[in-house]
Amino acid sequence: MGLLSKEDCAAVVSSRCAWVAFVFVLVGLFGICGLQRLYVGRVCTGILQLLTLGLFGVWQVSDMVQILLGVFCDAQGGRLEWGRR
Repeated sequence: MGLLSKEDCAAVVSSRCAWVAFVFVLVGLFGICGLQRLYVGRVCTGILQLLTLGLFGVWQVSDMVQILLGVFCDAQGGRLEWGRR
């Protein structure tokens, strides 16, 4: 599957929870980066974040902002929602 535009991502809802991904981002700020990407099925970029410490924190903060704004998508292109369990 190719990259999705922001509009495509907004049209699909993920089965994953934004709260869990946000907690993983916070854990990443203390040393274990990339867990949020592994959680949503983005394995390659999750491993890359683990190896680069979230691109020295920049990528980790970027993911945190995307999750807070509701534009972070899973591997299938679904948008994470805060109300999902």
